[in-house]
Amino acid sequence: MNLSTTLKIIAGLPKSVFLNARYLGLTGIIKLPIFVSWRTQFIKLSGRITFSAPLSIGMVRIGIGGSGTASRTPSKLELNGNINFGKGVILGGGGTLVTVNSSSHLTIGNDVQITGDTKILCADEIKIGDDSVISWDCQIMDTDFHSIKVCGQVMNKNKPIIIGKHCWIGSRCCITKGTVIPDGCIIASDSTITKSINQPNAVYTGMPLRMLQEGVDWER
Repeated sequence: MNLSTTLKIIAGLPKSVFLNARYLGLTGIIKLPIFVSWRTQFIKLSGRITFSAPLSIGMVRIGIGGSGTASRTPSKLELNGNINFGKGVILGGGGTLVTVNSSSHLTIGNDVQITGDTKILCADEIKIGDDSVISWDCQIMDTDFHSIKVCGQVMNKNKPIIIGKHCWIGSRCCITKGTVIPDGCIIASDSTITKSINQPNAVYTGMPLRMLQEGVDWER
């Protein structure tokens, strides 16, 4: 841990203690599983926070990290529903996590890194698998927020988003409701994903989406 990160953690301790106590009581104060930067904004704190790994100090970091100017931009939490964190989760500066309502379920696996200025808005269900990396300025949203109706029938219902393990989502990508991305996939920058992908360990790009290469692997 470098000096800059250490100083950010120290500066954010009052907010970190408050957030952990809010969701975990005395255990949260003792264990401090979530570190937040002093810039982090709590828009609303309701719902539940749970963990899929044993509690350890700083296993989730919010607003600490991120690239360039994002490291100095406030992260935002608007929690109405349920979030489940693994260990080693990082949400960089400028990142936003929103669970829209009490039935929302957002799951973020182990060793997931979400770089700066990325927004995740969960109304129904979003899952991000272990060891995945989501680059800066992405938007992941399982709802359109506003209903579109034809003959009184809603045509754009919320649909879950599932991102597999060891996926790499490039910068400025938009991932919309009903998307499934298999394990090991790479999504090129500026892509828009509106449907499920069938081929794991492949590179995809563009809109409309097309596969560039299969049988790939990548290293963090």
